[in-house]
Amino acid sequence: MGSPQQGPGEKMAKIRGVNTKSEILLRKAVWGLGIRSRKNDPRLPG
Repeated sequence: MGSPQQGPGEKMAKIRGVNTKSEILLRKAVWGLGIRSRKNDPRLPG
């Protein structure tokens, strides 16, 4: 885990919730296949 001196804010700052490497790779693969998609499309619920 982290060092004992590391506070909760520092730990949370290292955690990425969006644009992770796997998410970016998936989007690039889908785009390469010719499938056009959108992130956070306002027409979709949720």
